[in-house]
Amino acid sequence: HRINQEQLDQFFLCSFKRRVRNDGTIVNENIFYEVDMKYAGDIVEIRFPVDNPKCLFLFDQGRLIKELKPVDLVANANPPHISTSYSKLLENAKP
Repeated sequence: HRINQEQLDQFFLCSFKRRVRNDGTIVNENIFYEVDMKYAGDIVEIRFPVDNPKCLFLFDQGRLIKELKPVDLVANANPPHISTSYSKLLENAKP
């Protein structure tokens, strides 16, 4: 039986291992990539094509999980503002 092109491409990927940081990221060549938080603290296998080393894929027990995206430093640097009205909290606390 024949395998499809995607499966064939996976056979020729280079790999390395990285420990996922507690914030759910890994670092490769000074670039931070987002990884699912369930892998925080774990050592994971990362694979990439020889001709495109910035295109990283997360593998778990030999299975492709997803393509990793670089962290958007601008979006992560500006958390949404949540306002709190203490006077409304006091009003709701009164019996």
